[in-house]
Amino acid sequence: LQSENITVTINADGVFINDAQVIIADIETDNGVVHVIDAVLLPPSITSSVDLIQDQLSFDVSPNPFDTELVIDLQLEVTDQMNMSIMNAQGMILDRWTQNTSKVKKDMSDLPSGLYYIIGETKNARQIKSLVKR
Repeated sequence: LQSENITVTINADGVFINDAQVIIADIETDNGVVHVIDAVLLPPSITSSVDLIQDQLSFDVSPNPFDTELVIDLQLEVTDQMNMSIMNAQGMILDRWTQNTSKVKKDMSDLPSGLYYIIGETKNARQIKSLVKR
């Protein structure tokens, strides 16, 4: 991770890479095996700046992995509207909406199985979370 060390922890709670938990293991591919984690790995030297942004804006997405429906739950009181986007692993925006309430349910049954990202933005902050569609 940019020449910085990572920590692998295996305990009763699961397998962790730094603070990211392995949520799906052993996906066989043509050129190896993939393990899906629930966070983006960042070098520890820049984590403090990311924590500052996440303190300004926070949302939860459940369930993850999901089958058809997502629930997006804002964790902080947001006075401005929050712009939300779903992006695929190739960087293409697939859906956009403005969230003015603390909880929204989104039907994602038309998405194929795979890795996606949900992006929440206000005029002052941005947060990105990874999602897996089964």
